[in-house]
Amino acid sequence: MVCGNSLGYIYYFERINSDPILIYITNSAIYSVAISNNGSYFIAGNIYPKVYLFDVIDNDNDNLSNGYETFQSFIDPNDSDTDNDGMPDGWEINNNLNATFDDSHLDADFDEVLNIYEYKNGTDPNNSDTDNDGISDYLELCVYYIEPTTNDSDNDKITDPDELSIYYTYPNNSDTDNDLLSDYDEIFVYNT
Repeated sequence: MVCGNSLGYIYYFERINSDPILIYITNSAIYSVAISNNGSYFIAGNIYPKVYLFDVIDNDNDNLSNGYETFQSFIDPNDSDTDNDGMPDGWEINNNLNATFDDSHLDADFDEVLNIYEYKNGTDPNNSDTDNDGISDYLELCVYYIEPTTNDSDNDKITDPDELSIYYTYPNNSDTDNDLLSDYDEIFVYNT
């Protein structure tokens, strides 16, 4: 929980092993106050510029520290998907999306793959061709049904673009004609 007062101080409450921790921030220093279960407390001292206690805690397991979520991104450190758009806050922040607004239905890279599907397919929402093979994520996902994060979907040593435009083999099947010879062997070994 975060709160402040008229003097500009910010208080940040955290729990570690059920013991509440208060982070007290002024314009010039950051102090940690530990409060034990019996109600007694002590000032742990000025912890700035050392690593902040709240920078190593991640209550919601979204790969963003509570401190980062609270003081830099202004998102809920106890909710891994603050805007409830189906994409974790950490993924959105790391991909320059907005974790406070439902942007799942938007298309950041204009490749016709919505942000939510970029997340679900492991593609880069800011790059219309995640694997840089010359085939857009949209074509790979929605037309050819091949893997958009690698340039050789079937691992047959022939790139997806070459299979589609030069050899006319299927890039998601290493033996397009099912004759027990891989596409690679047929093309480069037996020349068939």
